[in-house]
Amino acid sequence: TEMARPGAFALACLYFFALSVSAASALPNVVVIIPDDMPCFWSECPALAASFNTQKYYSTPAIDMIRDQGVTFTNAYGASSTCAPGRYSVWTGRYPSRSKYGQSQMSACGYSDGVLVDVKVANTKLDEELGLGIGKLLQEKGYKTGVFGKWHLKSDVAASASSWFSDAATKTVGGTYTDSQQHVRNTGVDTAEGLYITNLDNDCDASGLCASSLGFSHNPEWVTAETNSFINATLAVNASQPFFVWFAPTMPHAPDANEALGTLTVWDTPSGTLTHDPVSGMISRADQYATVAPETSNKALGAVSVDAMVASLWTNLEAHNVLNNTLIIYVMDNGQPGKGISFESGARVAMFARYPAHAFFAPGTTKSGPTQNVDILPSILELVGVDTASSNGNPMDGTSWLTNSEINNASSTRALFFQNNQDRFVVRNKMKLLSVVRGTDYLSGNGCGYSGTSADTRAEKTYPHASTRYQLYDLVTDPTEQVNVFDDAAYADAQQELLQLLACHATATALGATPAYQTCGDSVVAVTATADDTTGATDGDPAAEETNGSDTSLTVTTTAASGSWKPTRLPTCATALALAALTC
Repeated sequence: TEMARPGAFALACLYFFALSVSAASALPNVVVIIPDDMPCFWSECPALAASFNTQKYYSTPAIDMIRDQGVTFTNAYGASSTCAPGRYSVWTGRYPSRSKYGQSQMSACGYSDGVLVDVKVANTKLDEELGLGIGKLLQEKGYKTGVFGKWHLKSDVAASASSWFSDAATKTVGGTYTDSQQHVRNTGVDTAEGLYITNLDNDCDASGLCASSLGFSHNPEWVTAETNSFINATLAVNASQPFFVWFAPTMPHAPDANEALGTLTVWDTPSGTLTHDPVSGMISRADQYATVAPETSNKALGAVSVDAMVASLWTNLEAHNVLNNTLIIYVMDNGQPGKGISFESGARVAMFARYPAHAFFAPGTTKSGPTQNVDILPSILELVGVDTASSNGNPMDGTSWLTNSEINNASSTRALFFQNNQDRFVVRNKMKLLSVVRGTDYLSGNGCGYSGTSADTRAEKTYPHASTRYQLYDLVTDPTEQVNVFDDAAYADAQQELLQLLACHATATALGATPAYQTCGDSVVAVTATADDTTGATDGDPAAEETNGSDTSLTVTTTAASGSWKPTRLPTCATALALAALTC
């Protein structure tokens, strides 16, 4: 269903006016805004269980302009619930388990082919596929490309080394910052400035203070100034040059925003100490504090600071007369406040886009069909004229908003998949099947153990079935996921259908599997199984161990369906057998 919000008539005037304006470039500029741990306080954000604090709204007028003057996706999901996997999916259009670096880490840990990839921050990097994704694809199309702010798609340095200094004892930057820049440039990026290669808080003290250990922290003015400088320089050389900006504010994520904005200065950066104030065009830090006073939380200061960054960027685009020829996409890197967990509060994200030169983005409209962050790249590529079928060797899991009619359909039967650690879920037609895998099922040693324990503890306070291996939720009647209907006979058909879809996804994305893209939402899965009485995991895969101590081996076959998708009924023993396909 497509619906206009209040005020859409007035905004439509802007849309038709924009269509009449000759754009400076034949191709649209593209800006992706992806802040770090931004609260989700818009109306389309998921319902929260009572134990969660309400996501308080902070004044974000610049971000709201993107939303109000464009299209809002009211049923948008991330492909995971932590930051690096979310960024990987936006950058590549792929599920985070596709990361070759992550797969290599799994193999090095001793996992056998066929298991579920452990999707976590440390595994989801671009190191082994630097030519993959939006940077290279747009660069090859003729775009000037720039990355600003947090990257987090480079593997972490050894524990004895520093991500920031060539000599940590003396805080000597040396070649560390330029090495980080070169890594990002290798992904198809012309300019990488205002760069934070990884999380700051990894190197700050337990209170989130960085002044003594690093000498710098969040610096929104520096990031914004470098972004605007890139745009200014690009258009100064050629006013019709299309550009791409990856705009990734480091806030509201830790470390402490008060220290960053109140103690440290705009001169303090990972590249070294500046010799002049960055020309950011932002409101002052004093005004940022005043906007949320007396509150000084990271969420409050971070939200207001990110909005000030977006306001400056907007003003600069407007000054160059390219605002209405620029596709601006806002997307959260992961859900809030459920970051790190496999429920709606961690999976659902705010996502909206403004581009008045195309009817899809008509001001004040909403799209209520299912979409996901993996859809962003194919949508951009279609808009700029890159063949999304081949994508120059970059096949994708997502589909373009512009051609996928399901985006407009509130009753869509499109299936979306989610990956977090070895948890997996599928959501289709407002029914959600979740399979959780806990730390006792993981191989340990060599830094390969389970990383989700703290998130599990948070989840168990809010979701009564958080530790149950298999969970089925009716998101229409139970949007906060309090009632597990997996064994409810009234939901038998939904259970069978979603089991097959999740088994298909597990096979298509497993470690060592030949990748299969865009197959499971419209395919038939035939599942056959044999069970034995052996105790313990099969094929060296601890995740295949069933809770009753018996092992199940499965063969999962996927065949394309003609016409609308129809699920094949599973055997009577589906509950025990099909679910093992999730970990075979």
